[in-house]
Amino acid sequence: MEKKSHRVLIGALCLLVALLSGAVHAEQALLWRVESAQGVTSHLFGTIHSEDQRVTDLPRVVEQAFAQAETVVLEIELAAEAQGKMAQAIMLPPAQQLSDLVPSELYRDAISAMAERGYPEAFTARLHPWAVLLTLSMPQPKTGQFLDKVLYDRAIEQGKAIQGLESVDEQLAIFRELSLADQQVLLEQTLQDYQQLPELMEAMTRAWLERDMDQLVALNRENMQGLPEALRQRFGQRLVEERNHRMAERALALLQQQGGVFIAVGAMHLPGEEGLVALLREQDMTLTPVY
Repeated sequence: MEKKSHRVLIGALCLLVALLSGAVHAEQALLWRVESAQGVTSHLFGTIHSEDQRVTDLPRVVEQAFAQAETVVLEIELAAEAQGKMAQAIMLPPAQQLSDLVPSELYRDAISAMAERGYPEAFTARLHPWAVLLTLSMPQPKTGQFLDKVLYDRAIEQGKAIQGLESVDEQLAIFRELSLADQQVLLEQTLQDYQQLPELMEAMTRAWLERDMDQLVALNRENMQGLPEALRQRFGQRLVEERNHRMAERALALLQQQGGVFIAVGAMHLPGEEGLVALLREQDMTLTPVY
């Protein structure tokens, strides 16, 4: 059960980044050629957390860029150790229960929604509120073979080096540091919206397939209007902008030192003044849209 849950959490983080992104008038590309001042070439690819075959059957130009790479870099390495840390982090201390941390009505709604996903109350009751909201922030997976996992497995099969731009601890710190009040607000909003997630994901998938970054941004803005403005801005800064700067700094070190790197991150990390494309360009990297 924990293994099932932590796989969902990784995907939920990707979706929340999309929903909180504030980029406007994005360049319409998912795959970018990245050239350093030293003349070495790599690629940056914007993913979507989906197991839809329309997504995982990648265009030939993306397949070629991946095949040429010697090193594959994901937001977080999906190794067993990282997954184990995720599984441990979502659980409350032994003496605590979810019912101790949220109002009774919110608890009942959370238990009911999680039960629809196949999670028994005995399991859900042991989760942090943020872990519940992340689980409910993604449509229920069918195969677990979302795009990032497909890229990870393919890199292993092809003997490529694999790295992550962030650690599990760094990603989860964003949620661990949320106040209990903020977690409750986010959980309430998630419970109001989660039944519409399949429809939202289909719209986002279509926009991604069409490389319509402006439409992705519009969908994101529309679906986050229920959150208080202060919380949306505060949470968005931690979840998107601060992570973008951290990932850009770490990606830059790889891109400058070696060529043949294929970096795959959620597509909504790419656009905007605080996106990876702009941040890397500020560091004298040449980024050219390919697809």
